[in-house]
Amino acid sequence: MKALLHFQTRFFFLLFCCLSIPLLMDSLSYAQESSRPLIKKASAQKHIIPSKKHQPNQIQADLDGDDVLDTVTLVQNLKNKKYGLEISFGNGKKEYLAMGRDLLEQGVDNLDWVGVFKKAPRGSVYWNNVNEEGDIISNLEVKDEEKIKLKHDGIFIHNAESCGGGIIYFESGKFKWIQQE
Repeated sequence: MKALLHFQTRFFFLLFCCLSIPLLMDSLSYAQESSRPLIKKASAQKHIIPSKKHQPNQIQADLDGDDVLDTVTLVQNLKNKKYGLEISFGNGKKEYLAMGRDLLEQGVDNLDWVGVFKKAPRGSVYWNNVNEEGDIISNLEVKDEEKIKLKHDGIFIHNAESCGGGIIYFESGKFKWIQQE
C-alpha cells in the first residue's frame, strides 16, 4: 500500500510538472516579449528628459490629421543641455525638433526661451507677420494667398517676455514654420 501511494504521488507530481512547463514557458515568453520594447525605448533615449524648466511642458494635438491625438513634450537633451520638442504621433512614430539642431531653418537650435507653449487649433488662420525689413505686419497687409489656414492642429511657441516665436505645423509629411512676433 505504501509503495502504491508513493507511486501515485510521484506520478501526479510528474504529471503536474509536465503540464505546468508549457504554461510557465508561455508566461515567460510573454513577459520577455512585452518588456523588450520598453527596455529598448528607455535605453535609446535616456538622455532626453521632459523639461523641468517649462510649465506646461506637454500638450496634445492632432498634428497629422489622423483623428488620433499626438503628444508634444518640451524636453531637454542631457548630453548638450539644449531644449527642444519630442513629438510622439498617435501611431507610435517619434520626431525631435531643436535640441542642438536648427529648428526648421529658423537659426535657432535651443528652445530654452519658450515661455508660451500651447496648441494652435485646426482651422485658425496665420501668416508670417514680419516682413523682410523686420517690421510687424497686420492682417490687412497680407495677401489672402499668403495666409495659412491650419488643416490640422499646430504648436504655438513664443517668448513670454519679448517678441519672438511661431507656429509649427505639419503638412505634406514635414514640419513647417510660421513666424509670429
